[in-house]
Amino acid sequence: MPTIFSKCYECNHHSYLPLEHTDNDNENLEKMEILKEYGFPTEIAIKIIEMTHTYHKCDYCPNILCNIHKSHALRYGGAWPYIKCDQCIWDEIT
Repeated sequence: MPTIFSKCYECNHHSYLPLEHTDNDNENLEKMEILKEYGFPTEIAIKIIEMTHTYHKCDYCPNILCNIHKSHALRYGGAWPYIKCDQCIWDEIT
């Protein structure tokens, strides 16, 4: 599920948990806190982090993946050189 920091379909974010919870993606939260220490407002810090991501489209559906999840998709998707998101892999298995 996309986060406030990333449009990636597979980045980990559970809206029913606090943003700081360990089940949510905390790497970007740490980056945001560092930017805020340097005087950036929260909204600007989020936009800066959002702009640092590179996105790739799944070749089988409209889902968007970040570089980390693209690498995961290429490694485990079984469709090299095509990018296959976890949802498409799961649909193929079931």
